[in-house]
Amino acid sequence: MKRYIIPVVLLILCAVQPMWAQAEPDSDPYYEQNYESGEQRIRGGWGFNVQISSTGFVLGTMYSIKPAKYTFFTTSLDMFWVRGKDEQQAINPYTGYIETINSETILMLPLQFSVKRRILGESISNTLRPFVMFSAGVVKGWYFDGDISRARLDSVTKFDFRSSQFAPTATLGFGADFGKPGQSAYGLDLKYQFLRFPKHLGLRKRFDNFQLGFHMNF
Repeated sequence: MKRYIIPVVLLILCAVQPMWAQAEPDSDPYYEQNYESGEQRIRGGWGFNVQISSTGFVLGTMYSIKPAKYTFFTTSLDMFWVRGKDEQQAINPYTGYIETINSETILMLPLQFSVKRRILGESISNTLRPFVMFSAGVVKGWYFDGDISRARLDSVTKFDFRSSQFAPTATLGFGADFGKPGQSAYGLDLKYQFLRFPKHLGLRKRFDNFQLGFHMNF
């Protein structure tokens, strides 16, 4: 009797093995419910973003749509307050108060269209969603005032100055979204923006900058 035990056990294992093979992540109902359906619950919608830039501060709103799995198209409109080219703060030796030197009052409104692509979607949980993104658009810039007089500004820029103008822009970046699929989600991103005006806007044409930001989608 014992000599039949080993063949019978091997026969049972061979019969059960295909059942084990079906329990891989791609076909496991538990996996599909918690990961695949989780991706399906991630939708587009309205959101806002706050960016700390190497040249200023950015606050804006955005709207996203999801045309395909792991892919988003986003339209964003921001308000960008820009620091002066040589702006710095110093203590007035007579009053003891902190004063701003070489200040410039510059406001920009960037309108951008972005493509955001989630990466590692099949490898990690839907509550952590890293992505890469690219955007392009147009920026309207205004120069309102500054410490330097208009006559001095014209002499520095050789009259290549315009207080209101448009410029193209492009941005590259990466980051990660957090939060449960189907609920309010938030994320962090690091971006580099290419931004150069055809004429001087204040003391410079070039406003390329790094941005570290927080965004939230509803």
